[in-house]
Amino acid sequence: MTFTIEVNQPGRHDRAKLTDEHSASSYGIPVLVWNGEPYGPGDLPDCQLVAHWHKSQTGPIWKLIEKAINAGYPLEICPYC
Repeated sequence: MTFTIEVNQPGRHDRAKLTDEHSASSYGIPVLVWNGEPYGPGDLPDCQLVAHWHKSQTGPIWKLIEKAINAGYPLEICPYC
């Protein structure tokens, strides 16, 4: 499963993929693939991650987001963005 999120740093605004389909993902824990490089929650530079999620908190994409939050990614859910 793959979901696109925003990565915000001072003076920089990018998109990245949150996925459990990358070889760096293990035990179903997603990794963030940003500019082609995989990042675990402890590997990220100082940044803010934002998931634009307008649906209910169910389904496979929500499970991926939930796993990322539980793994320690600094992921903010923005239902109104």
